[in-house]
Amino acid sequence: MTKANYFSVLALSLMCCFFSLSAQSDTLFDNRFNAWKKKANSGDKRAQYKLGVAYLRGNQTRVNVDQAIVWLKKSASQKYTKAMFQLGLVYYDPIYKRKNYKFAYIWFHKAARANHAASQYYLSKLYFDGLGVTRDIDVAQIWAKRSKKGGYYD
Repeated sequence: MTKANYFSVLALSLMCCFFSLSAQSDTLFDNRFNAWKKKANSGDKRAQYKLGVAYLRGNQTRVNVDQAIVWLKKSASQKYTKAMFQLGLVYYDPIYKRKNYKFAYIWFHKAARANHAASQYYLSKLYFDGLGVTRDIDVAQIWAKRSKKGGYYD
């Protein structure tokens, strides 16, 4: 076998291996998404959160911010702080095209009161910049200190 033929066979083998693995991982992800959906429909707050995040990021589905908000609100209504934080980000970050600082404040505040350090940080930013809330440097510093104490550094 010539050197050129050897590399051609090797490349073909690697491509076959790659496509075989990607087909299996798609099936795995589809199964995971369907499992989350089933659990979410039965009221599981963690599955509702994971489904919401999947819709936000387009993991195993198309990006659908409206569906993400629906599922994240269901999870947040069960006091799941990660969902509250994620909702705050949806309304804070312009990437999601739902910018509303008052709503961001509401969700970050709920999660911050439950000691979610990242929410405390974003809440401090809202107070510092006066976004969705009256600007208050003292309150901003309080939330920033709580965030730092909780281990969130930015």
